[in-house]
Amino acid sequence: MLTDPNARPDTIAPDYSNLVVVIAQTGDEWSTTGKLVERHILPLLRKHNVRLVEVARKGPTKKDGVAVLQDTRQPYRLHLEGAYKLSHENRATGTMPQLGGVRKCSQKAKGWPQDAWRAKEFGDQQYIHAIGFNVNEYTRITRDSAYSMGGQRIPTYPIHEWGWSRQDCIDYLYRELGVVWPKSCCRHCLLSALKSCLDRTSRRR
Repeated sequence: MLTDPNARPDTIAPDYSNLVVVIAQTGDEWSTTGKLVERHILPLLRKHNVRLVEVARKGPTKKDGVAVLQDTRQPYRLHLEGAYKLSHENRATGTMPQLGGVRKCSQKAKGWPQDAWRAKEFGDQQYIHAIGFNVNEYTRITRDSAYSMGGQRIPTYPIHEWGWSRQDCIDYLYRELGVVWPKSCCRHCLLSALKSCLDRTSRRR
């Protein structure tokens, strides 16, 4: 959307003043993902003066609140350490990360901090929420689209609308940036095994 005008919705202001990129840190993201974002994505956000907000949970319960790790239009680094690590909570409660189903860990460590920040930032103002679900994630889209916050939140799924698969996204990033972008997930997650497989497969391509 930043590099191709044809992919930019008319709801985004020409100067990107109404565009906000929100990231939730679990405290356990792979350092390789952080380095790639800092090397390739943050310079793009700085160039176009796009607002980046990075949030994280302050503690194990909602009453602990949300930490805003940064809120800037000139970001230079990410705070992968977060504020309260999901892995610390899992160890304390003896909880295993979920691979399938509802995956409450993602809702708690990623979804809720972002929702809480948006609720405070936008109040009762209507906003468009773009999420990067691909063409093969229709079930996730169906579940997410039901969450409208009484009509305040208008979800949109641009990658799905373009008909792109995950592999299409990987291929696009490789063409544009010259790097193979690994799957983002927590280091202790069961998805880490899948990430390793994907990384090895991508390196053989």
